[in-house]
Parts: sequence; structure tokens; C-alpha cells
Amino acid sequence: MKDNRFMVAHSMLTNTIYAGTTNKDGTLWVSKSEVTQQAIEAVRDYCVQDLTDTYYRETKGNPDYPKPTTKSYEWKRKDGAIVTLSVSVKFPNKENKAE
Repeated sequence: MKDNRFMVAHSMLTNTIYAGTTNKDGTLWVSKSEVTQQAIEAVRDYCVQDLTDTYYRETKGNPDYPKPTTKSYEWKRKDGAIVTLSVSVKFPNKENKAE
């Protein structure tokens, strides 16, 4: 019976993101694949979808509600520094839109 665990992790050695399975203790990779670009794109898509969901939830009955354009997350590191991950959406200017 396999007790492998699925994990996603960052490698400081190669500066890439891996996804795969580890042994049951999580100490050794059993199989892994480099997924850096896919992981970044998945986080981007998650943030954009969350912005869209927020907009439609908040605009019910309020057509003047401004479209949210930024989604951010913050973490405090052990050394006290704050890390911010932010995704911004820039909508095209209506006056500059090609016809």
C-alpha cells in the first residue's frame, strides 16, 4: 500500500517549482515534475477569477461600483519582513479602443 503524499514545493537550489509525490514522511521525492510556469499562471488565473467574482458579487444592485483591479496577499517572514504578492488587471481605455 502506497502512502505517498502529493506536494508542491520551491527549490532554492534551482529556483524552480516542483509538483509530485513524496514518501509518507514528506522527506524524499518519489516522483516530481518542474511546474514553475504552470504554477505562476494558475495563481494569476486564480487571482483574476477572484477579482471577477468579487466584482459581480458587489455590483448586484449597484451599477456604479468600480471594477476591482488588484488582488494581493501578504505574509510575514521569520525575520519580520512583509512579502506582498499582487496581481493587477489594467482594463483598456474606452477612448483608445480600436474599432
